[in-house]
Amino acid sequence: MNMNLSPVWARIGGLCDRFERWGMAGRYYGKAAAAQPRNADYAFRLGRVRERLSDFHGAVEAYTAAIEAGGRHLADSHNRRAIARGQLGEWSEAVADLGKALDLQPGNRKYLSTLAKAESETDNTRGAAEALAALVEAGDTSTASLVCLAKAYADLARWDEAADLYRTLIEADPKDSDLNNAYTGVLESAFRMPFGIGHDDEVVPAPAEGRDARGALAVEQIQAVVDSSEKRVWAAFRLAAVQEALGDTASARANYREAVRRAEIANQSWVHQSITSWTFREQYLAHEAGEFTPEEPDERLARTIAPGPARPVGEDAAGYVEAQISNHGLSVSGVLRHGLGNELTILLDGAPIQKITADPGQWMPKFRSVITHRTAAHFPPEAVLSITCGDRPVVAPNGAADFAVGVPDGDGSLMKRLADGHSINKKGRLSKPAKANPKREKDLVAGYVKLKDYLEREMGVKAFLCYGTLLGCVRGGAIIPGDDDFDVSFLTGAEDPKAMKREGIEIVKALVRGGFHVRVTVDGRLMHVKVDNVTLDVNPVWFYQGKAWAFTSHKLGRESFEPVVTAQMGGQEVYIPERAEDFLVENYGADWRTPRSDFKYFRPASDMTVLRQAQLNPTEVQELLDYSEKAQVDNPEAGRFHGYGDPSRPEFR
Repeated sequence: MNMNLSPVWARIGGLCDRFERWGMAGRYYGKAAAAQPRNADYAFRLGRVRERLSDFHGAVEAYTAAIEAGGRHLADSHNRRAIARGQLGEWSEAVADLGKALDLQPGNRKYLSTLAKAESETDNTRGAAEALAALVEAGDTSTASLVCLAKAYADLARWDEAADLYRTLIEADPKDSDLNNAYTGVLESAFRMPFGIGHDDEVVPAPAEGRDARGALAVEQIQAVVDSSEKRVWAAFRLAAVQEALGDTASARANYREAVRRAEIANQSWVHQSITSWTFREQYLAHEAGEFTPEEPDERLARTIAPGPARPVGEDAAGYVEAQISNHGLSVSGVLRHGLGNELTILLDGAPIQKITADPGQWMPKFRSVITHRTAAHFPPEAVLSITCGDRPVVAPNGAADFAVGVPDGDGSLMKRLADGHSINKKGRLSKPAKANPKREKDLVAGYVKLKDYLEREMGVKAFLCYGTLLGCVRGGAIIPGDDDFDVSFLTGAEDPKAMKREGIEIVKALVRGGFHVRVTVDGRLMHVKVDNVTLDVNPVWFYQGKAWAFTSHKLGRESFEPVVTAQMGGQEVYIPERAEDFLVENYGADWRTPRSDFKYFRPASDMTVLRQAQLNPTEVQELLDYSEKAQVDNPEAGRFHGYGDPSRPEFR
């Protein structure tokens, strides 16, 4: 007689489960489920144990069996399968499962919470907001849920709903600095953007008559943040920027100066770039008011950009943009509506002059671009600039579809230069026609070989091609036409950003002793190296938190970079990683062999938090300047450390 041992195996599995003997529990639950494949309870228990064993594929299989069997665990099986699928990165499938779970148990807070996370992981901010709103309506009024919902509303440009939630949260915890900062961000956006987004993705124009009131509210809130601590450097800058937008230039100038004062005390890696930018902006406003004259003539101060005549915002608006004259050039920044893509065109007097790309990793993609002052010198003295996304206008804060640009010293040659094959590249510089330049390539490779040989001989490290230079070498054996960087990397022993900074400083000193000229970028990133008449962009590689870090982070291990092998470029041997394709696929995508002119890096805030810890602050830059001076006294053949570079001027100065 055949006995049904399934209940026995299930009970043994339950005992093992109770004592956290997950492996044994899984074996006995597996026996019970195999003997009775239509028993939903056995399959569900097996799924739970497999989750605990991190066997998520097995868990999905078990929950699928439980779902097919039906029974009392049906809704929870869909929820647990969604969680297991999330662990496998199958977030779209997880969303579908959670929808079925909520059909069976509407308003289940546990399911709604999981759905909100799954929607966020699929970058569906609207879906996440809907799930969070339902979660709150179902009774979850925890701070965590309300904060997530407020952030989602802000990301959706639903300013009033976001502001109401932040006010509620701040009433409960007035001293929470993160809440106050987020609230000021919402108020600032509601003031700057001439529209919000409705529940059906429609444009909701902001009443023009209330703009000053919205700005005054933003000023009041930002001022409170500024007053809360001397460490609120960026709040002082934001306050100045809003006051400038309101036309209160006297207060704006005072707060630009205050932001600079606080930044000098902060001594962080971003300080130099910010101080330079904010100082220029204060001087620009002072010059406009007739209260500042530079010691040396500065054509930048005479250049202007202002929105055209105000107009109502139409449904066709693709996004909004602000523009101003910065220390580097003509700067534009803004945001696009969701679902319209991320490609934009900048036009001058109706003719396209540059293509730019917004960050595709955001629900409403943000963009920022600069046309350098050197390039702007070829504008006509007066022109009209506009930005479009497809055939839709990107509008100014007053709803205008264009800006009046004044470049009194402009020679008007830009359009002819563009017609002759020049282009404005992603750095805002005017590039020569994109064609092979054998002499430049030969010089660059010769400079690289000198650096490579020195590093290998003196420091035992092998400098290899990376980023766009590696791409060009592997794809065609040459520098990509039009690429204005020569990218070099080498592996370090650093295992965290601070160790990378320490090692990087010693590498700079060694290069100076070896006769090389070195500088850091405007934000303190290591490093540019000048060899003879060429400049190399050198990004040391280090490993931290399971990633490789250089200019940005990469989900790669050391084995993707070493060993190196030799390849040919410019008639000389260069080093490339033996597994170069690992990097090229990770960085450029599976279609890396197909040339693209629109590639641009968008580094997430989480990456920048890590990378800034490896960048030099002003004190460290000054210490290297002092070291360089002493090295030249001790050895006239030594190189020099040049401090910070200027992104609008690629040459060493």
